[in-house]
Amino acid sequence: MSQVEEGIQKELKNTAEERGQIIASETLVGALKRNSPLELLAIAQTEAKKRNLHFVVITDKDGFVLARSHLPTQTGDNFFLTSAYGRIIAEDETKAVTAVERGPRVYLIFVSSSQIFDKGVAIGGLTIGHSLNDSYATSFQQKYLNTGEQIVFYTPSEGIFGDSFNNKEKTGLISTYFSLGPDLTTPNLAGLSKEIKINGNYYAIRHIVFPGIEKSPGGAFVFFPVNHKLYSLFWASSITLSLFIFYFITLFLLKFLGHHKNRLPILLFIGLVLFITTYFIGFIKLDHGATELKKLPYLIYNSTMKFEPESDVISQSSEKTIAINVYTGGEAINAVSVRVKYDPETVSILDILTINSFCDPSLFLEKDIDEENGEIKITCGISNPGFFDTVGTVAEILLQPLDLKPISLEFTAGSQVLANDGLGTDVLRTVTNGYYQVVRQKFAESNIQNPIPIFSPSHPNSNRWYKNKNIRLLWPKLGGSTYYYSLSRGPKTEVGDKTLKTTSNELNTSVDDGVYYFNLQAKDATNKSGPVSNFKIMVDTTPPLAPKIKASNEIIKEGDTVRFDFTSEDVLSGLQSGFYVKMNKGIFLPVKPPFYVPFLESGEYPIVVRVFDKANNFSDNSIVIQVED
Repeated sequence: MSQVEEGIQKELKNTAEERGQIIASETLVGALKRNSPLELLAIAQTEAKKRNLHFVVITDKDGFVLARSHLPTQTGDNFFLTSAYGRIIAEDETKAVTAVERGPRVYLIFVSSSQIFDKGVAIGGLTIGHSLNDSYATSFQQKYLNTGEQIVFYTPSEGIFGDSFNNKEKTGLISTYFSLGPDLTTPNLAGLSKEIKINGNYYAIRHIVFPGIEKSPGGAFVFFPVNHKLYSLFWASSITLSLFIFYFITLFLLKFLGHHKNRLPILLFIGLVLFITTYFIGFIKLDHGATELKKLPYLIYNSTMKFEPESDVISQSSEKTIAINVYTGGEAINAVSVRVKYDPETVSILDILTINSFCDPSLFLEKDIDEENGEIKITCGISNPGFFDTVGTVAEILLQPLDLKPISLEFTAGSQVLANDGLGTDVLRTVTNGYYQVVRQKFAESNIQNPIPIFSPSHPNSNRWYKNKNIRLLWPKLGGSTYYYSLSRGPKTEVGDKTLKTTSNELNTSVDDGVYYFNLQAKDATNKSGPVSNFKIMVDTTPPLAPKIKASNEIIKEGDTVRFDFTSEDVLSGLQSGFYVKMNKGIFLPVKPPFYVPFLESGEYPIVVRVFDKANNFSDNSIVIQVED
């Protein structure tokens, strides 16, 4: 593990050195001074290819993206507001940041970021790094791990993001078990030490939690191969050898006392029996102590759908591409239906792009934009055996902001993810809507008449519930202005006399559960007031009611099947679809009631049921099934 952690630090150090070398080039400084987008894009792509970087991002001095190596058409969003490392170098332009972080468009990254100076004056910013995806996991494994050892990167929200196994079957199994509900990725398992079995191979797991800048963006699981046969052989040999040593010591003492009898043939027979017995006992004991990851005989209701990025600060003058991603959670899927609602007065949907879609190009049944009603409809299929990668893009939405009002993209009831089970079962567990602040490219120079864009590092997506009571809010600073603000239970169009005021451009506060609106208005040095801006925040820290468990029978015979049904309630954010079930000290796995379980052996079987609300709070309940001979 120390070797792995040293490897991570070495990779971060190398990334920081690469950033310094790029900035030292006079070519980049010259292109920034000339404000040449094509030149900057060429530099970003050249440096990314030359240094084998996943991304090179160049921004202006205010943090607006001028060029991206990996997404050349994606510019105009503000890096300084939407990333933790961007906020640090914006607050102190002399700092450089290198860390494992979550990116605005990439889930988990090794990143290094800093401002770029010309004659002591900041003229732009540079951010480079590596996405911790499958290819990078494989590269890391080859550099820093021994033969047979593997590494898996994950985020708390998306689950498995990258792994070095290079085996779709194993990746699917790992995605099933290492997702939101199971204990394997809950935050209290920083010291996780567990043994698992995959396709006959045994691994000891060690868990690394990346601290992040403001909060942990995720972590890594390291899989160390374990040879149970070798351990059992060592144990059996040790016990058998101890028997022989004891025999010869006893023989020596008896001979010394004049009572010598040679029982070596009997001893050899006893030793052989002891060796075989202890070997198999040891192997069976070790095997039973490992959690086997195997294909389950029932559907896993573990797919999620979200926009990527799910929140952002984008320029009014730029077109923007938003991906619709599906996370399969380990279950093969063969069809997706997407229904998205938007406000046609705030945004124009220019196109639906499918070039990066995991769906078959010939199986797009719907790809419609209803401008009058503000609705997007996408339906597509995947031929057998379906799609079971960790994450895939259904389609991308190309949009253009129409004014400075926020853009809201919301999945509606018709959105579905269908399993490749021959029945078209909807296995969509939850969706995450999108929310995007629209700003002028030069908001730092905006006058008092423009709405002030508000961003929250702690609660960036106004269409999402959070289980965090502590709120941090940021907005651009207008020189010489005073800000009047309030936090209310409903939106306001004006700021009253009793509101608070500050000259700072940030606020930290805490709230109780509920839906809040942060209302902000600026007044300049002449006491001239600007328009009121609003930002919605949804907080739910209360777990749902403990699930009610109904079983068709709690005392059964061997071979009988029990029908389970589960119900629960959540008064604020509402429940996610489905429940998680853990049987007989196993691992929580997502299912939907009614749930049928056959019990083939006698004994007591504890059944624990977990339910999540839409803020990811959860509650547990349990019963015991008694199976008789």
